[in-house]
Amino acid sequence: MKKITIALALMAAVCCSAQNLIKNGDFQTVGKNGKLTGWRYSAEFKTEESGDEKFISVQVTAPEEGAEKTRAAVSMNQRIQLQDAKKLQLTLVGKVDGTGFINCSWRFLDESKAKIPVKKNYCKSIKGGTDEWQTVEHVVEVPEGAKVMILFISCSADRKRKQEGGTMYIKQVSLTPVAE
Repeated sequence: MKKITIALALMAAVCCSAQNLIKNGDFQTVGKNGKLTGWRYSAEFKTEESGDEKFISVQVTAPEEGAEKTRAAVSMNQRIQLQDAKKLQLTLVGKVDGTGFINCSWRFLDESKAKIPVKKNYCKSIKGGTDEWQTVEHVVEVPEGAKVMILFISCSADRKRKQEGGTMYIKQVSLTPVAE
């Protein structure tokens, strides 16, 4: 009986270590400076609460007519130390209030921090125009020799595509190894 208990405890420990590789993927932890821990970002992100849920929000607006750049984007990113998994399940729960979109992309680095080329490195976008929370899932194939993954989540607006932008809301993001 004691051996079975130890075996179950070890299995539980292995299962727990295979959970979300993203730090603060549910945006519950905010530092003393009011910023989300575990993330770097190019804009001011606000942590908001709605009932028992926490989410982050940021606004993006397309540049004015005549501006040099037609596209505007804000992004948050995180460097993730990879385990031995060959495939990772990326899940993003979010919505856009407006005509912009949220997009997920990533890049891999090897031991020397050199960039490893990949064929496709983006998830499907969450498009604006609906007030519904949407879940986007994507299986990420980890290339041979990859040690680090940098995950980018961005919200964009593009004047040429008549995307005025809006507010990006993200409730959760997770990255978990896929069982082979």
